Amino acid sequence: MSKLESTLASEEQNLLACIHCGLCLEACPTYTITGDENDGPRGRLYLMRAVGEGRLASTSEAFSQHIDRCLGCRACEQVCPAGVEYGQLLEASRAELREVESTRGFTNRVLQLVLTRVWLHPARLRLAFLSARIFRDSGLGHLLLTSRLARLVSARFELALALLQSSSPIELGEHQGAETSKNCDAARVSGRADVLLFTGCVTEGLFARVNRATTRVLEANSFAVHAPPHQVCCGALHAHAGDLEGARILARKNIEAFKDNSECPVITNAGGCGAMLATYGHLLAKDEFIADEARQFSARIRDVSQQLATVEMQTGAGISAGIVTYDASCRSDCNDQSGDFDYRQSGLPDANWRGREPGWYAFKSLSSGRAIG
Repeated sequence: MSKLESTLASEEQNLLACIHCGLCLEACPTYTITGDENDGPRGRLYLMRAVGEGRLASTSEAFSQHIDRCLGCRACEQVCPAGVEYGQLLEASRAELREVESTRGFTNRVLQLVLTRVWLHPARLRLAFLSARIFRDSGLGHLLLTSRLARLVSARFELALALLQSSSPIELGEHQGAETSKNCDAARVSGRADVLLFTGCVTEGLFARVNRATTRVLEANSFAVHAPPHQVCCGALHAHAGDLEGARILARKNIEAFKDNSECPVITNAGGCGAMLATYGHLLAKDEFIADEARQFSARIRDVSQQLATVEMQTGAGISAGIVTYDASCRSDCNDQSGDFDYRQSGLPDANWRGREPGWYAFKSLSSGRAIG
C-alpha cells in the first residue's frame, strides 16, 4: 500500500465529509487564476481519491501537474464548512509524487539534494547561510540583477537572487533609541512569564534582526525570552516537497530541543514555521514513542502576535514612519490558534493573494508563482 493509499484509508471519513459546496474554489489562488476545476481543492481531492483507489496512475501527468500547482496555503481549510483537512492529504500526495519523480528534472534533483544533504545538517546549513549573507552583502547579487546577467543564466537563478537581495536590511533613518530603551527598561519587572523563541532556519540565517526585534518586543512586554540552542529547521520545506521522513527527523529534534521547558509556550514570528510546528502531532501520530510529546508540543505553538495579545502591550517610542503595512501570511491566517484579531485591510491590489507563495513552490512552478506572488 502506497503512502497516499494509507493516508486516504485513515482519512476516509474526513474525505467523505466534503459536501462539494464549492466554497473552497474562490479561496484557492490557483483555481482563481486558471479556472480549472482540477486546480482547486475539490478537483485535487478527486484526483487523490482516483490514485488511492487505483483508477489513476500516480505517474500520470494529470495527477502530478495539478498537485504540483497547489501552493499548500490551506486557505481552503479556512472556508470549508465540513472541516476537511486538505493539507494533510496534499502532503501525502506529494510524498507519492516524490517516489516517482525523484529523478525527474535537474531543478527537482538539485532541490532534493539540498534538502537532504544540507537542510538536515545544522552545521552545513549555517555555513550555507553564512555564504549567502557574504554574497548578498558584497553587492555582486545586486549587480547581476540590475545588469540582467542573472536572467541570461535562467529565470529561476534570477528569482533566487531577487529573493536573496530582498533579505537585505533596510535603513529607516534615525531612531529615538534612548526613549525606546527607557520604555523597555521600565517594562522589565520581576516575575515575568517564560517563553521559548523558535528562531527558524531562514529567519535566523537571513533575517536574524527579526528574531532580535521579536525578543526585544517580548521582553518589553514582561516576557522572559529563551531560545533553545539545539533547535533546527521546522521541516516545512521537506513536507511541502513530499519528504515526510525528512520532516519527521527535524520534528523529533525540535521536540527534544524544547523538552526541558515543557510548560512554556513556543513563540514563532514566521507563519510557515508556526503552521508546520502545529502539525507535529499529526506528523508523528504513528510514532508510538513520541506521539504524545508531539501533540503536547503542537498545542504550545503561538504566533508572537497571539502571545502579545495576552497582555496589555507597552507603548513604544513615537515614530514618523507614516502608514505601516501588515502582510499576514496565509499560514498565519489558516493556523490562528488563539481567537480573533482585528486588522485594518491595507487596500493593496489583489491583497488576498500577496504573500501566498511558498519558497518551494516558487522554484517548482515559476510562472504560477509569479502570477500569484
